[in-house]
Amino acid sequence: MRLWQTNPLQEITLVRGQGCTVWDEAGKPYLDLLSGTWCNVLGYGHPRWVEAIQSHNRLQARAYPCPC
Repeated sequence: MRLWQTNPLQEITLVRGQGCTVWDEAGKPYLDLLSGTWCNVLGYGHPRWVEAIQSHNRLQARAYPCPC
C-alpha cells in the first residue's frame, strides 16, 4: 500500500527565486507552491542570510571521504 503518490525525480538546478517563483539554470520559471520549511523561514537569497552563511563557511574546515 502506498501512503501517497510520488513523482519521478526531475534533475533541475534552481539558481534564483523571488516570491513564490524560482528559476532554473536555463531561465525557466517554476512556481514554488510546496514551500519547504527553510524557504518559509529564510526566504530566497536574502542578503543578510547569504552573508551569514558565507561568513560561517569560511570558518569551517573541509573534509572529503576520499582523495580527489
